[in-house]
Amino acid sequence: MSFSEIWSPGQSGEAVSSFQHFPPRRGTQHIPRLGVLLRRTVVEHREQICDQGHVVVYVRKHAPDSLWKALAACGRRAVVYGLGAMSHSQGFDFAATNIQFKNISDEGFVADLASASCLITTAGNQLVGESLFLKKPVLAIPEDGNYEQELNALLVQRSGGGWSIKFEKLTSHLLQQFLIAVPSLQARLEQMDVSGNEGALDFIQQFLPESGVDDEQPFAFRNSWEPEVSIR
Repeated sequence: MSFSEIWSPGQSGEAVSSFQHFPPRRGTQHIPRLGVLLRRTVVEHREQICDQGHVVVYVRKHAPDSLWKALAACGRRAVVYGLGAMSHSQGFDFAATNIQFKNISDEGFVADLASASCLITTAGNQLVGESLFLKKPVLAIPEDGNYEQELNALLVQRSGGGWSIKFEKLTSHLLQQFLIAVPSLQARLEQMDVSGNEGALDFIQQFLPESGVDDEQPFAFRNSWEPEVSIR
């Protein structure tokens, strides 16, 4: 038995959260489809949205030199998160380029994203959703062999809020074409609402008990439920 089964016996409801959804499969039409769940830091920066011209990049693994060459030639400051304070990659020297590496910082990252022109990132659902919420077009580059990210990259394309491409196909020319398209993508994002916070709250409240909660011991087990637990 898993720990989720111990603390939450049975399932009261089911919902799916994403920045964009595929059409429901047969038999799943009843499942609510919510927008992305947003952190407080991201929501608070909604009032600080601007475009200072730089590009934010988030990659979790050492990206190929083709990415760095494309960024170095893009004519904009590129702020890179996810790799720490790098200085070189496979012989590529960043000292004289427009590429700046930063260590992970929640407040710093969101501030850079809220003031950027766009985001270039691996195709994780949460970050893509946060970027679209902040009206920043996304160039999604799924990690090799990551099926979920491949689906997310397709959803980015379908949403109209960004492009998707494989790492091996990224060139300076393609990046320039994406940057040219950013203003039109931004205009599309003004019509999109990807936030799922209110919908998630409404969904959860359907299943909360109206009474019977012990204020002094809110997490105490009910006597009517005494599971036999075996840990393997």
